[in-house]
Amino acid sequence: MNFLYKLVELLTPKAVIGGLEVSDASLRYVRLGKANAIAAHTSLKLPAGIVVDGRIKDKRNFSLALVQLRAKIENKNRPIHIVLSIPSANVFAQTVFLVEVAQSNIEEALRLNIQMISPLKFENAYYDWQPVKRKEVARSEEIEFLAAVVNKDIVHEFIEALRLNGFVAVAVEFGALSVMRVARTLKTNIGAARPCVTIMVSADGVEFTISRGGELYFDYFHSWASIRGASRVVTVDAFNEFILNETVRLVNFYQSRFNVEVRHIVLVASGFNDQISRLLLASKLNPTVAVLEVEKFKDLPVYWYGALGAALRGNIPRYMDAEINLSGISAKEEYQLIRGAAFVKLWRNLWWTSLTVLLAACIATWIFLEQYYSRSLIQAKGRPASDYAVKVGELQKISNEFNALVGFASQVSGQVIRWTPFLRRMQSLGKGSVTIERISINEGGSASIGGSVSSREAAIEYKNMLANEPGISEVSLPLSSLFVGGGGIMSFSISFKVADLSQFDQYK
Repeated sequence: MNFLYKLVELLTPKAVIGGLEVSDASLRYVRLGKANAIAAHTSLKLPAGIVVDGRIKDKRNFSLALVQLRAKIENKNRPIHIVLSIPSANVFAQTVFLVEVAQSNIEEALRLNIQMISPLKFENAYYDWQPVKRKEVARSEEIEFLAAVVNKDIVHEFIEALRLNGFVAVAVEFGALSVMRVARTLKTNIGAARPCVTIMVSADGVEFTISRGGELYFDYFHSWASIRGASRVVTVDAFNEFILNETVRLVNFYQSRFNVEVRHIVLVASGFNDQISRLLLASKLNPTVAVLEVEKFKDLPVYWYGALGAALRGNIPRYMDAEINLSGISAKEEYQLIRGAAFVKLWRNLWWTSLTVLLAACIATWIFLEQYYSRSLIQAKGRPASDYAVKVGELQKISNEFNALVGFASQVSGQVIRWTPFLRRMQSLGKGSVTIERISINEGGSASIGGSVSSREAAIEYKNMLANEPGISEVSLPLSSLFVGGGGIMSFSISFKVADLSQFDQYK
């Protein structure tokens, strides 16, 4: 199947996929270029009440915000492809373990396990999973997967609003997954292999994650409303107590479950890093605390890491994307639908383009011939009359000469046909004793026959035969025309006049 995906990639233009992070307070978009360099990034602040606790509450103003964001990203009327990173507030994520005997039917086993741990009814939820690549030593007999579940209505609201405003979501994930991808993919100041707790503070709330090797194992989100409780504000003491208690609880949970000590804490908490760092370093946990920094993007504020992580996923070839996708179908299936539609659209456009080019070529040829014909007429009309008359005179002279030759040839042909019976008769009269060598016929009917005979008597006899022939008169055989040549052969010449040529028609 990878070959088919690659073939479609080759035959269709590759869509540029950026990352879009949605939070209660803002929209952030990042698009990466070659070598994961930032090609574009922009953001838009959301007024309070449009997105609340990770859900769209004001669809109209959310759509207006998307229109404004789109205008900042792209002014052309074409879809903007994105990986959507939604707030973690409504996403439940947890590691699922499968014993090795369940590998023969992993999908069914995972579905049953996720159904048991899901806080939502399965028919109302979208869920997906991805393998956790690094196993804990103490649980090597089990395969680990990160599973995530979300209310499908929440996802539908986001995808539909995006679609109506020119955005195409090729995958849907949540904030913690996006940030962990940044830590795993890019060079940072924290070790990738060691287990750690990450504390992320944003305008939406506080999020705690457990990860190892850059892979997310557990994610838990607290909104500011849940932290505040019945109070109107979150005091510094209440905040510190909350951070310390939750961190201790997560560390104890991880250590008891995996028998692995957690000593490393990573902060992604712009504006709270120093406060949380001092608090944890003074606690009994005795941890090492570091603020997440990406070497390549040191000037990029940490609150951009969610959109950056989504953009990193957008740079992954779609047919290779096997990470969690909460859009209801896998990222590969989403890829097939989008690229398949693009493939059909491309070749449909190519067909129409080819037809248009062919039609244009035919029209251009017709125009060229029409113009050539028009120019020829203009040139003929614009030629001087004297030149034209000379040319016509020359052509008429040639035509007359040709007609005269044709007439002469016709006349000669007619004469040959007319005299043929006469010639046949002359030949037959002397057959046997006379050899005719020439016949001369002049204008007016005078003629002569010359030939050879065996004797003088034979010549006289032939002369008498001519004289008795109807249509011939004035036959004369001068004695001076008789003479004996070499070999004893006698030559003769008889003159006469053809009085009526029609007398010989019987010999045709």
